[in-house]
Amino acid sequence: MSINLDLTTLIMALPEQAQRTVLYGLVGSLNARVIGSCARIVQYVEREGSDVSTEIVNGFAKTAEDARLRADLGTGHDTWLELLDTVALRDNLHALLASVVNDDEVLPYSGTLAFMTSGEARVPNKEQLDALVAALATPGLTAEVVTTVYKAEVARQRAEMAAKSHSIMDVLTALPYPEDYDEETDYFCRLPHLTQLAITNKALDALNKARNNVVVGMLQRRSSANIGDIPLINAAMGEVDVALRNADSGLDNTTAQQIAEQQVAEHKKAVRRSAAAKKAAATRKLTRCKTGETATVPA
Repeated sequence: MSINLDLTTLIMALPEQAQRTVLYGLVGSLNARVIGSCARIVQYVEREGSDVSTEIVNGFAKTAEDARLRADLGTGHDTWLELLDTVALRDNLHALLASVVNDDEVLPYSGTLAFMTSGEARVPNKEQLDALVAALATPGLTAEVVTTVYKAEVARQRAEMAAKSHSIMDVLTALPYPEDYDEETDYFCRLPHLTQLAITNKALDALNKARNNVVVGMLQRRSSANIGDIPLINAAMGEVDVALRNADSGLDNTTAQQIAEQQVAEHKKAVRRSAAAKKAAATRKLTRCKTGETATVPA
């Protein structure tokens, strides 16, 4: 099952600030996903008694063969091909982000890897900890104990990844594109369902953050905040919500198509309303109180 969502079209229909927020969220998340896969390749190669340099020279033959065999045994998909499609999706979205922010060096893999191997562990909130402790129902097990154990495990994982960071980056920089790579291909639709689901939920989180940014900006009277951006963001969130609901409940094709068409129509209306509002606000009239002089200036 594939989630019916065109990420690039969805993003490009957003206001510029929202585009930035969503692209930052998606590219950062995909960076971490790719790095995690590369770390597993390093572990696999070392476990097999080989080394990263040899695996790279051999075109990742061992990695690709192991992934194919695991898929044949019933895991459902080839994790090697999934990684290549994920890299292609990430690079396409990264190029889009670079053009939006005018910075080719934005969100590099190396920066994400540095973040993943340093800093404090993000501890679950009190409600989550209390619920976990209650579910385990183990004498002497408190939220404080769980927090201590969790922090220690995160520190161990980060130290292990940091020790292999050079090998991880070697693997990452040597990863090929899919054999049929094309910048116009929608690699999101080629990913496994659960991976699509995770990316879609990340997009929804980023859209929610973008809308919150507008609200906060309006309250703080920032010049960059535009209340007209909210309908556009809401329309995009509606499209993502339909895609997720369809993925969860399996709406019949006719219903799913009707809902999708309705959401697209609403999105187009929001785009037109936003364009009209911007055109109307292209100039504004200023009046000097003491002399009554007026001037028309760009908004």
